[in-house]
Amino acid sequence: MCNKILVLTKRPSTIKKTYNIDYNFDRDNPVKSRSSKEFMEYYEKIWEDLNNEK
Repeated sequence: MCNKILVLTKRPSTIKKTYNIDYNFDRDNPVKSRSSKEFMEYYEKIWEDLNNEK
């Protein structure tokens, strides 16, 4: 788990968007953290950005 995620464009890569991850996740239990509502919100937004890349 990290505090910041950079979404890149296709070649040549540039930074498309920066996500500052702002929630307290359980570092001892990453599986539990991945099932949280906050994680799923970030997950959906980031994958939407990746899928919309042309």
